[in-house]
Amino acid sequence: MDRLPPFLREVITELNSDRFVRWLEQLTGIQGLKADDMLEGGGLHQSGRGGFLNIHADFTVHPHKRNWRRRVNVLVYLNKGWQEDWGGQLELWERDMSKCSARITPF
Repeated sequence: MDRLPPFLREVITELNSDRFVRWLEQLTGIQGLKADDMLEGGGLHQSGRGGFLNIHADFTVHPHKRNWRRRVNVLVYLNKGWQEDWGGQLELWERDMSKCSARITPF
């Protein structure tokens, strides 16, 4: 994280803060959430025009804390003036990756 600009370090620190985690618990109704101080599976993705992230399944068991299970993902879109016809919606796929069951538009 040391190589990131100060602004991004602040954003990541806030997203991993106790205050934000408690807010997520209230929002989701899931108690006992913990931020991953190792940032395993977390990070930044940047896609230019026409870019995309391949269909994939995130890990559910933490690679280093084997008794931890992923319960919540937070995605932050920073697309100024984003338009729905550009694509880029979050897609939720069937467990076997055979079909997209839902598309969620950023808000």
